[in-house]
Amino acid sequence: MHIEWFILMNDSATKPTFLKIYLKTLFLIVFFFIVLIVAYIVMNNQRLMPAPEQLVVYGRDSCGHTSLLRELLDDAEVDYTYANIDKGFIELEMWVKLGWLSGDVVAAKLPVIEYQNNIMERPHVGDLLAQLTKKDGTTPKNDD
Repeated sequence: MHIEWFILMNDSATKPTFLKIYLKTLFLIVFFFIVLIVAYIVMNNQRLMPAPEQLVVYGRDSCGHTSLLRELLDDAEVDYTYANIDKGFIELEMWVKLGWLSGDVVAAKLPVIEYQNNIMERPHVGDLLAQLTKKDGTTPKNDD
């Protein structure tokens, strides 16, 4: 009996146990997801944490209102960041900023604009350009 106990102890000491394998695997998975989240935040820093003067346009490429607004902003030479909600976690990000988690919002009219920590749904382009002009003190170029 004494010999069997020594063999069992010696054998378990050299072989990794299920718990050790499980913990190492769990650690690697958590580490991998942390690396992915940090990389996502670094790559999308301007959109996730925009500077107050940065304009963020949430929308879809297939949305006519979004395409029109982007074209008008380009024509007016307004600097903005476009966030396509059909990609990755961007749609969830938009809903969080709209207050969806609190249950206040059930639908959104695209495009959704974030500017100066304000969220606007499908703003009138003239009003948006006027607000941009008023807040930053510059006049966007307008060919009309």
